[in-house]
Amino acid sequence: MFVVESAERANGSVLRRAPQMGLTGLLYLLVAAITQWL
Repeated sequence: MFVVESAERANGSVLRRAPQMGLTGLLYLLVAAITQWL
């Protein structure tokens, strides 16, 4: 899935965008964490 690939690519940039994106950033971080656990 593209979600896993994009999560790996934007590894550090997601943490930078999180405050700006707000809830969307938090949800994206949760999805990235779940995909890593799977």
